Amino acid sequence: PAGAPLGSASVAAAMAGENPMIPFPFLQPKNRGFAQIWLHRMCAEMSPDTFIDDGGNYHAVLKAVRRGRLINCFLCSQRGATLGCHHTSCGKSYHIPCAIASNWDPAGELDFHCPAHRKLLNQASRRQSNNGAAAGQATKGRGG
Repeated sequence: PAGAPLGSASVAAAMAGENPMIPFPFLQPKNRGFAQIWLHRMCAEMSPDTFIDDGGNYHAVLKAVRRGRLINCFLCSQRGATLGCHHTSCGKSYHIPCAIASNWDPAGELDFHCPAHRKLLNQASRRQSNNGAAAGQATKGRGG
């Protein structure tokens, strides 16, 4: 079916393997049949608007591929960037490998932020932590 990875042992191994950047074949509707395109599993899973249903079927991946063909990556300047900074006023988009190269950790950060906005978020988080620690010390000082 359209939007489903091709079934083979190598595809299953790539999808379940340790390296989510191993490309796997994906069926794309073409004319009255299907054409095969190659995608990185992580790109298919992490691009906005794409999702995997309970049956393991991928949805909106081909739409993301078509959209990505028009978007240049902020880091490498090549087309195909489908991951945009989550900050509302930022227009920077990245390829998944380029986002990872910018020190994004997809396992630890659900939303992608470009390096500039990630730095602002980290600073805000540190300030909030410091303010919480200071408030805790003030409470201790009052015998509370």
